[in-house]
Formats: sequence, C-alpha cells, structure tokens
Amino acid sequence: MVRDAFSQIVRVGLIILGVAVVLCYMEYAWFAPGRVPPCDPARLPKGHICLETALKDWGDRIVWVDARSKRSAEHERDLGYMLHALGRSFPIRKDAEFEELKAAAMPRLHQAGFQGECIIVFCAQDCTSSQEIADDLAQYGLAAPVFVLEGGWDAVKRDGRLLK
Repeated sequence: MVRDAFSQIVRVGLIILGVAVVLCYMEYAWFAPGRVPPCDPARLPKGHICLETALKDWGDRIVWVDARSKRSAEHERDLGYMLHALGRSFPIRKDAEFEELKAAAMPRLHQAGFQGECIIVFCAQDCTSSQEIADDLAQYGLAAPVFVLEGGWDAVKRDGRLLK
C-alpha cells in the first residue's frame, strides 16, 4: 500500500515536472524574444535617450536622423518618410552616399539648436551606426543636443505613437 502511494506520488511529480519543462521551453522559445525590458534612463550610456523620455521632454521638437543601413519599401512608409516632408527627418547612413546625405541634412541640423530642438539618431536595435553618426555630428559643434535613441527603430515601432 505504501509502495503504491509512493509510486503514485513519483508518477504525478514526474508529470508535473514534464509539464513545467514544456511550459518553460515555450516561454523561452516563443514569448521571451518579443519581450524587451523597459528602457531605464539611469542605466544608459552618456548621450543615449529612451523614447519615452525624448517624447516627454522634447515632444515635437525633435529632428530625427535615420541611420538604418537599408531603406526598403517598408521603411518608406515609416517615421522617416512621414517627417521628412516636414523637414524633421533625414537619412544619414554609413554607405557610399554618406557625405551627400550629411551635407543635405547639415543646414537643418545646425538650425535645430536655435529653434530649441534636439537631434535624435536611430537605427535598428542592435546596430552601431547610430552611435557612429552621433559621434560624427558632435564634431560639427551643433547647438542642439544630439542623442542616440536606445532601442532604435524597434523602440519606435513598439511604441507606435510616432507612426500614427
């Protein structure tokens, strides 16, 4: 009788353990990759900014620099395209057109500081070109503060407010 009860407890325990392992794997494989920890301004490197902070502190007084390397048809409908017509977004990519794109944006970027605006450079979440371009822009003595958007374009997509 005791042996049957013990084997029953072991059997139920193994079933529970198996279900727990399957649920942990599902969480790890399917749900965790889409989850991003919230941006913590206190933990950011100097010159980086969270999207929430940028929108709260600067609102519509932001000039966006799109440092993403590939401009696909999908990107043509996004923030860069919408704000480009307003003179508030400029593509500056580290590619063959880098100097021309930078030269085209420079008059507006110089003007930003005198209009009480900031400059935010973004690319994809894991790219480094936004930092490189922000460093390059800092050498020009712009009057506007230059920030790198933490989380990049992915943060903008997740938030959604700028895409409406």
